[in-house]
Amino acid sequence: MLPSLFPGDRLWIERVDPSTLRVGEIVMVRFGSRARVHRIQGIRRNPDGKSIFIARGDAMPEPDPEVSEDDLVGKVMSVLREGREISPDAQRSPWNRATGSMLAHCGPLATVASRLLDEKIAWKKRRGAHRTVGPQPSLRRTEKF
Repeated sequence: MLPSLFPGDRLWIERVDPSTLRVGEIVMVRFGSRARVHRIQGIRRNPDGKSIFIARGDAMPEPDPEVSEDDLVGKVMSVLREGREISPDAQRSPWNRATGSMLAHCGPLATVASRLLDEKIAWKKRRGAHRTVGPQPSLRRTEKF
């Protein structure tokens, strides 16, 4: 989900009524035994009235296979990054859209960006900068999956 979510971010995911979800929001969905956190690109209803979601990672060139509301784990309500709580916004900035598009369509650039983030995380761990001092926002996990 680069550039919106980074490796090492902690996510607060909460179960929500699928009918309240909107295009642009970030959700966690199940794909078999795995889970993915992606942005909703489209929503439609099947004949029995259940919601079908089309989701895609910000840096992915193609959307995921459609998923039903039964495979929805929940909505990302908050992100904890380096001790700061960040609200995931439904609308991405032009900068994030451009960066996501470049990462989606340029494999070498995506590889370099991933390695740089890995190095940044490793460097902070070596320096002890991954620890924060003082009260931290409380993120809670509302469901096991």
